[in-house]
Amino acid sequence: MTMGVATALSMVFVSVASALGLGLSLVAWTIFRGSPFGRTIGVLSVFMLLLTVYHPLLLLFPSASEMGLAMESVAFSLLVVFAGLTVRQHRRLSRRPVE
Repeated sequence: MTMGVATALSMVFVSVASALGLGLSLVAWTIFRGSPFGRTIGVLSVFMLLLTVYHPLLLLFPSASEMGLAMESVAFSLLVVFAGLTVRQHRRLSRRPVE
């Protein structure tokens, strides 16, 4: 099965965007590593790394659906972990008394 030109171009665009997102998340993690949201941003960095690897592999091997589905499942699981950590940390910070 061949991939259309529009699909291939969109995959290249997504690959570049996810690589830029990985770079920004790593910069944010190095800045906020010691803050309350440091672990959360670390999970975001791993998520962006997985997306950066996933999209070029999908572009190179479009017929490898099992590998793609497995990586996609792990990526969405990391996204759920990121959202959960963000909500938990927000609630923890909201309960602190104002000084």
